[in-house]
Amino acid sequence: ATPVVRRVTVGEQDLDLGEVILPGTGTIVGQIKEPYRRQEPWRFADGDIVVPGFSSSPYLSFKSDDQGRFRVEGVPSGKVEVVFTYKVTADILDAVSQRVRVSEGKVSEVRFPEKEEGSE
Repeated sequence: ATPVVRRVTVGEQDLDLGEVILPGTGTIVGQIKEPYRRQEPWRFADGDIVVPGFSSSPYLSFKSDDQGRFRVEGVPSGKVEVVFTYKVTADILDAVSQRVRVSEGKVSEVRFPEKEEGSE
């Protein structure tokens, strides 16, 4: 189980719950490359962790570093989707995504684009 600090708002006041133990969380690490320039790291890309069935909005949001690397802790165990959305034109969005299985207390790795079979 992973300790997490959460705040709950009751009325207009914060209620400090202290440390809450959420069972079944892990970490996702990885690297994202530019969608159209696959050799270039995607610097400071906005990413989301989406948990199927949780809600239509992202569960966690994060940003890659200047080398396209990212690390997201506190991801719920089970299958989740790592999504990076980007603008194709001023009014058209596209996304790259991958599903990954997260195990409690473990680190799962994901890379964009996915490695092709037979490549190293």
